Amino acid sequence: MTGHTDLIRKRLATLAIAASTLAVACAGTPSTPAIQPSCGVSSGEFGETDCALLDGIAIGSSSGQPLAGITLRVDSAVAGLGYVYASNAIRTGTDGRFNLTVSRINRFRMPTDPDTVTLELKAFTTSSGRPGDQANAAAAVQVRFSPSGQIPTPSVVTARFALPD
Repeated sequence: MTGHTDLIRKRLATLAIAASTLAVACAGTPSTPAIQPSCGVSSGEFGETDCALLDGIAIGSSSGQPLAGITLRVDSAVAGLGYVYASNAIRTGTDGRFNLTVSRINRFRMPTDPDTVTLELKAFTTSSGRPGDQANAAAAVQVRFSPSGQIPTPSVVTARFALPD
């Protein structure tokens, strides 16, 4: 019976996330993708231990103007050990804004409290931003992580890239 109850709870949580995403998508700015409300609980060999939600804007470092339509992603790897932080590739909106979920795949040290990390956010203007693609620029951003399964506090970031506006 407990397994059945857990399954129902998971399905209700999935429906709640889908409904809130739909509500944000219908009511929000079209250029800003919906931000997921919580870190997923993952399993398997390469499951996440923590996640961070970024709510940000990408701007050119020389002019300070928003960078529309560029691709952003996080994919940091430690040679011989594997990925530490990873995200899907996303595109900035017409106003340079973006929402991005970053997963921590491995913990090589105990997290601090609050669990903050400076990450390299990569920008791509000449490729789709797949893992292994050469980034056109990068920006350091400080983000706050939450354990998987918890509701994280979004990190509000301004990412300054040395790219033409």
